[in-house]
Amino acid sequence: MFKKIFSLKTLIVLIVIFPSLLGFVMMTPGVGFQSLRFINSVKKQIKKVMPKGKYVLDGKHPMYNAAAGSIIKKTYVADILSVTDWRNPEESGSEANRKKYVEYAEKWYEKTYAEKVKNHQDIDINSVCLDMVKFDEKAVADLFKPTYVKTGIEWFFRDGLEYLFSSKGNDLVKEARLKQTVIDQGQFINALNYSNHTLDGPEVKFSIGNYVVNAKVWLLNIQQESMRAAASLGLLKDHNIKASDIFWNVKPSDLTAPNYVLAIYATFIGYVLFLIIGPISILSYITFLLIVRIRRKYHA
Repeated sequence: MFKKIFSLKTLIVLIVIFPSLLGFVMMTPGVGFQSLRFINSVKKQIKKVMPKGKYVLDGKHPMYNAAAGSIIKKTYVADILSVTDWRNPEESGSEANRKKYVEYAEKWYEKTYAEKVKNHQDIDINSVCLDMVKFDEKAVADLFKPTYVKTGIEWFFRDGLEYLFSSKGNDLVKEARLKQTVIDQGQFINALNYSNHTLDGPEVKFSIGNYVVNAKVWLLNIQQESMRAAASLGLLKDHNIKASDIFWNVKPSDLTAPNYVLAIYATFIGYVLFLIIGPISILSYITFLLIVRIRRKYHA
């Protein structure tokens, strides 16, 4: 039985199709898998520092309408502005892009929480932050590069080959290396020009962007300032929570830094194996079989 399964012919066929199989396996996860690992680690920290049901804004509080709307809306805006590099006004950091990003974030707020705030519904900050993860994924796909949230297969049918066979690939690797880099958190915060009027929500005026891990750590940690202010004014549903009780410190090491560059190279190699080396191997084997059959026919 063992010999029949692993006959020489079967072994040859497996060797011939191996490049295509390996290529398919390497190209499937893509850059999106690295983003997924990062996203899951962010969700884990949100559930840890802002557990469900703990920090809930009380819809019956007289200051609820103004405070809840401002905190949530401005946090979405701060989220997208903090990962944008405003040092290059001719590209990502243009005023036109700033306006576009702010409008996008505000529209997302209108679609998700505006009605709830208007109806004075209790809002759990845990659900807001988890929704912000969805917002990040959609914003990347709509405003930046869908590459970062797509699998290798999805990218292949979109514009993956264009990146593989042009200078765009080198530009993408350069950009990805910057995005996956983790710098000292203090250095990132010092380079970030922002204001946070507690109940008014954070407002980003300038960011060096790119460093997705550092930006997300800052955004998670800044939430506690708003929660302290809410607790001081009795805006939280649980009045037993005091402002002095609210403290957490998410560090870059608490999140899983994505390795975008490795994913890009693996995907590119997968494309080459699947589209070039694999077919050449299969065609060579078929050609060899045809030659053998023809030779046998004429020498029979």
